[in-house]
Amino acid sequence: MNAVFADTVFFVAAANQRDSLHSKAMQFSSEFRGRMITSQWVLVEVANFFAKSRNRDGLSEFIDGLLADPQVECVAASADWFGRGWRLYRN
Repeated sequence: MNAVFADTVFFVAAANQRDSLHSKAMQFSSEFRGRMITSQWVLVEVANFFAKSRNRDGLSEFIDGLLADPQVECVAASADWFGRGWRLYRN
């Protein structure tokens, strides 16, 4: 199974045509065949990035689309997962 972790930088670039990484994010999106894994923390960061944007409504649709996509797995925020990630980071 082909899977990648999609972080905040990827989603900001994909959603923002003026981002310097937009074309690379879109090219990757069009060519990648597999599952994308992200987390609720990442989606909150993306929403926060665009919170004062004119395109706030469009971003809501973008995130809703991700959550509805069967090829996207969104890991729920939890103290357990945060602890695991923090231990991995520290090690």
